Amino acid sequence: MRPSLDPYELLAALDDQGALSESVVALGAFMLEVCSTIAASLSSVVFEALQVARRSGVQQATSADLEAARVECWKAIEGEPPASAHVCATRAVICALYPASQDPFLELQNFLDFALGAGVTRATLCDVLSKHFLVSGPRGGASGS
Repeated sequence: MRPSLDPYELLAALDDQGALSESVVALGAFMLEVCSTIAASLSSVVFEALQVARRSGVQQATSADLEAARVECWKAIEGEPPASAHVCATRAVICALYPASQDPFLELQNFLDFALGAGVTRATLCDVLSKHFLVSGPRGGASGS
């Protein structure tokens, strides 16, 4: 764990090591764990969407389920101030509802923005990143938790 490290710096270090592209499972698990830290503050619609994302991680939700959950989340924040904690939390969950992108660095950079806006601390983000990805060491890749 690196308490003084900024999550964006840690993300860049992981990207430099190639760790981000090595494990789609770790990407999803990271986002789900971070979203779980704000679950108590989610509206019922967004909380249910988080459950869909969790089910997707164990192949118990279809792409149609994920799309429907994303649509409901977008409806839930329509017209709200974009920088509000509720909108940021919802958008973090929306990130977890998408399949992994071709650019995991950009995907996680956006996710970090939303998680911070939702009230997740930098220390928590660094701890969870470190937990799901091997930051340095002999293998130099994803931990594959």
